[in-house]
Amino acid sequence: MKKVFNNSKTFRITSSIVIFSLIFGVPRLKKAMDSVILAEEMATIMCTLKGEGYTTKELAQKAYYQMGEDKMVNTPIYGKLMASTLQRKTSECGINLE
Repeated sequence: MKKVFNNSKTFRITSSIVIFSLIFGVPRLKKAMDSVILAEEMATIMCTLKGEGYTTKELAQKAYYQMGEDKMVNTPIYGKLMASTLQRKTSECGINLE
């Protein structure tokens, strides 16, 4: 009888840990993925526009508006993750954001 109680208690504790991990982990994972996705999309636009002769500041502004201000403002992101991804991706096509 005691063994069944311990298994039930262990199951409840494990279930609680899994549930809390899902509740708090999934939104953070989505936020991180959105940060990378937006940075890659913005970098792609900036690299495309670079060939048209825009300055770095103009590239960022044009990419921001081409992506859609609502999308950029309303999507929760991790700023440092997005910035580092954007810098890495734009450096591949010769844009220096530093």
